[in-house]
Formats: sequence, structure tokens, C-alpha cells
Amino acid sequence: MTNEQIKSRIESGKTFFGISGCGRIFARYVAYGPVYEWEVNQMIECPVQGEDLIWMLESSKENAE
Repeated sequence: MTNEQIKSRIESGKTFFGISGCGRIFARYVAYGPVYEWEVNQMIECPVQGEDLIWMLESSKENAE
């Protein structure tokens, strides 16, 4: 998935599983549930959700460039 697709899924509350442009793996298993991120062989609930998570994605993309 592209970063834009991941962002739209975060905003819409739909389920998804995708890799961001900077290589981070995100998933939402239940509609409107929390977003999880892959970390050391397990999925961990992201410490931030919604708009804050989108901001975190954007800032990590800028840092990777």
C-alpha cells in the first residue's frame, strides 16, 4: 500500500494491512479498532492513533529522505 492509501484507511476506520513507504508495517484488524505496527516479531498497538498517527507517518517519511 502507498502512504496515501494507509492514511485514507486510518482516517476511514477500515481494516487494512500494509507497508508504508519507509518500510514500516501497519495493520488494523477490526473496523474502527486500534492500528498496530510490526515490532520484533509481533504486532504492537501504536502509541498514537488517528491524525497523530498520520502526522507520525509524514514525519518519518521526511526523516527517511
